[in-house]
Amino acid sequence: MYADVLQYFLILLLITPWFLYPAIVSLLAIVKLTIKPVGKNAKLPPGDLRISIIIAAYNEEKNIQSRIKNIWDCNYDKNLIEIIVGSDGSNDNTVAITKKLARKQKLIKLVESKKQIGKAYIHNETVKHATGDILLFTDADTEFDLNFLQSIANRFNSNKKIGYVSGRLIFHNRNTSHVTQNSDIFWRFEQWLRHAETVLGIYMAGTGACSAVRASLFVPLSITGDTDSITPMDVVAQGYKCFHEPSAIAYDEYPETEKKEFNARVRISSKNILARFQRWNLWAMLKKPIYAITLIAHKYLRWFFPLIFLILTFFAIIVQTKLIISYLVIGGGFLFFFLAALHLLAKKKISKLSLFYNFVLVNIAFLVGTYRVITGNVSGVFTPTNKID
Repeated sequence: MYADVLQYFLILLLITPWFLYPAIVSLLAIVKLTIKPVGKNAKLPPGDLRISIIIAAYNEEKNIQSRIKNIWDCNYDKNLIEIIVGSDGSNDNTVAITKKLARKQKLIKLVESKKQIGKAYIHNETVKHATGDILLFTDADTEFDLNFLQSIANRFNSNKKIGYVSGRLIFHNRNTSHVTQNSDIFWRFEQWLRHAETVLGIYMAGTGACSAVRASLFVPLSITGDTDSITPMDVVAQGYKCFHEPSAIAYDEYPETEKKEFNARVRISSKNILARFQRWNLWAMLKKPIYAITLIAHKYLRWFFPLIFLILTFFAIIVQTKLIISYLVIGGGFLFFFLAALHLLAKKKISKLSLFYNFVLVNIAFLVGTYRVITGNVSGVFTPTNKID
């Protein structure tokens, strides 16, 4: 009896992050929007906040000048913008280029670390030099839509209890390979989930390439922490809300090969698992139970999905309790997920096999990331790579 209960509990954990939680959150969000519709074109109060835009950079000589130009081209009062480039031990021309630009424009600043201290610590150092009401974190290879800054500022102005706003990241190269096409399916799934959580007021995440926080709420990061994982938790802990803003659009690129995709997933999952555990202990979760459930169901169970799957497989084989039922449930869940994903593909031609391959690849990366956390092999040193969460 106890073996059966444990088995079904493990199955419940497996289906929660990909099926059960998204279904419940989506249904509740739809019901809430039906009861209280929100106009898509509703006007927000104009943003007039001073924004400090922070770019963590390591050997970004090819991107830093165009990145700064893209920011200056945005439709926002230039007197309310300051750009701070944090060079994390760059040994190319990143520093020289930034210094040259800073001489021409006083609102461009350089914070230089002679050696690599990690993205989190370079963020901590640059924040010390920021004077804005809002701290906006981005990367050297990201590109903002021209209305991005205005959309971010408008959202902060709409509600003083909003402490963190994350933009909508669109990838230029979504159709260049089966890896990028499949990643786009999962990313659209993730974007919808974030929107639903925002509608319900339980959103607590972000996108590192395009996220912002009120300066008064920023808490220094741990070495493995990041502004897309830890900062939202800090904001919620202080009694403020996080918001996913679809109108604040930024552009980036997916990893285009299996190796890059795998390495990005391993790095992101290992850092985020460790940093989140360190930031929110059991007591912190008990103080914010709804957010704790969201964090567990949306993030932790997704990262631990392959580990739970292995445990269930071992358990079913050794104990031999309703093995067929277990795998029928799991297989049915997988089939539902893939059919839903294929529906999102519309007219794109991607084989079921490549979709399954990408899903397996990502979950193996999660397993390796979990192993790194358990063995204490998580590095906080920042190296440029494609990033998705």
